[in-house]
Amino acid sequence: MLRLLTYNVHSFTGTDRRREPGRIEAVIRESGARIVALQEVRWSARAEGAHALTALARNLGMAWHVQRTATFAGEQFGLAVLSDLPMRLVKGGPLPRLGPALPERRSALWVEVETGAGPLQVICTHLAVLSARDRMAQAQALLGPDWIGGADGPAVLMGDLNAGLRSAAYKHLSAALACARAGSAERHATFPSWMPLTRIDHIMGANGARLANPQSLRTATSRVASDHLPFAAELTGEG
Repeated sequence: MLRLLTYNVHSFTGTDRRREPGRIEAVIRESGARIVALQEVRWSARAEGAHALTALARNLGMAWHVQRTATFAGEQFGLAVLSDLPMRLVKGGPLPRLGPALPERRSALWVEVETGAGPLQVICTHLAVLSARDRMAQAQALLGPDWIGGADGPAVLMGDLNAGLRSAAYKHLSAALACARAGSAERHATFPSWMPLTRIDHIMGANGARLANPQSLRTATSRVASDHLPFAAELTGEG
């Protein structure tokens, strides 16, 4: 089975306010994931910046693709997908915005990963935090022909949806997609990392992609490495 991981890394800054990409690396390595979707990634040409992302991928033996969502103080900020499997960029781009413009433009990143069972379409995203209307519009767009609705073959949606299980956006997505948490009696809460109360980080399958063994990864390192816990699931095949 192929292990997947989604992780909001909070600009590599932990709950102790220390920016230490090495802790994120340790969490990902310990997870055993081979496809990793990251949100709130920072990278730049600065030695202490995201060459952090380059170093993270190199140390994990993975390639990476990114989608910029904002620029802060000369550093890029956005989404990334990492994998040790062959992959290619399909597209990246913005999602709908109904309210006023904010510094970060909510977006999605789509890559195709070659697995032992064939190509897997992987879409990483981070939905709006302040506006339920924006989240719903973004969820609808992700299900449409430009994203999951246009995917040929098994696909997964991974990311920080800022949507709990009772939210309209989550219900809309989970009605169309197979949520990794479906049928699980465990809470698998991911936020906040030091005392996880809510489930806003999700992995969902489409076009026959089946998911199993959902798990929020709560360890001594993950509790401090970011303000979110990583969430993992296994791709078991097609159904």
